[in-house]
Amino acid sequence: MTRITALTGGIGAGKSTIARVLRTWGYPVYDCDSRARCIMDEDDGIKRRIAEEIDLETVVDGIIDRAKLSEIVFSDKEKLSRLNSIVHAAVRADLRRWAAESDSDRVFVETAILYSSGLCHDVDDELRVTASVETRVERVMRRNGFSRSHIEARIASQAAEENPANPVANVFLIDNGGTVPVLPRLHAYLRR
Repeated sequence: MTRITALTGGIGAGKSTIARVLRTWGYPVYDCDSRARCIMDEDDGIKRRIAEEIDLETVVDGIIDRAKLSEIVFSDKEKLSRLNSIVHAAVRADLRRWAAESDSDRVFVETAILYSSGLCHDVDDELRVTASVETRVERVMRRNGFSRSHIEARIASQAAEENPANPVANVFLIDNGGTVPVLPRLHAYLRR
């Protein structure tokens, strides 16, 4: 049976960097963000549900109007919750299929929302990438050009994900703050 490890970390912590290292080392990594976009774009049933349950104007000629969808769901918490339940269920099913088809004994799933998406029920353990808030803010300001207040708000909104009430049984932390070498810690985790 394939072991599924969640690769998590808040904005700017460096989980995408760790994902690239794991891919380079030959480990399959499922990217939840890109798969969710693909699933939404390709699955007519999901498009139909989004149009019916969120707003008919969000899907035009079989194409999701992402700007319209964002405008609607980020101003209506109930509709955001509905969208999340539609997409998260599809991603979870896709992940399970992907992992079952893998010929690797260990796969990783890169996600920023392990707990709120319900993916925590589909993984065996969690590899959480961490860094100080200041390091994360500086990284994202350099990378994306966002303002400090915007990044700090994103970090605050992810606090529940970084400190869940009921974490996955086995959580391994990787400090990616720049003071401790990351690769030896990653090797140590993989040898466990």
